[in-house]
Amino acid sequence: MIIEGEFQLNAPIQRAWDFLTNFKEVASCIHSCQRVEIFDENNFAITINQKVGPISVTLETQTRFTEVNPPNRLVASGRGKDTLMGSSFELTNQMDLVQLSEKETLVRYKADVKISGRLASVGQSMIKIVAKREIAKVFEVIQAKMGGQRNEKI
Repeated sequence: MIIEGEFQLNAPIQRAWDFLTNFKEVASCIHSCQRVEIFDENNFAITINQKVGPISVTLETQTRFTEVNPPNRLVASGRGKDTLMGSSFELTNQMDLVQLSEKETLVRYKADVKISGRLASVGQSMIKIVAKREIAKVFEVIQAKMGGQRNEKI
């Protein structure tokens, strides 16, 4: 399942990069984040509680930055599980930053997610709707902290 979009920040590209690659800073923008654990500059774990349709899940993810090209491109891969139902997932997240001007940065994101187990039975369309809604909420918090306007591509 592919989830992608973009948003604009009223911030220079380096400031946007520094914010978006700071695990703790981004985790503070995710309202359902229960835990973030940093192992080193490229590896971290995160736990998120989320309701997907009629199902509540607790997602534990181990993530690793696999491609880092400051301040333009970041690729991360991860895998995890839902501790409540035993579902599992793998994901690859890609983020590309484009300097629009000295004070504006466009952020494009793309996630490729593969889900197995009971959570997959909810259906990709429902999961995608919830994911897009939650991503939009995270962007709103990021924009409040950094300044910006939402221009998300669905």
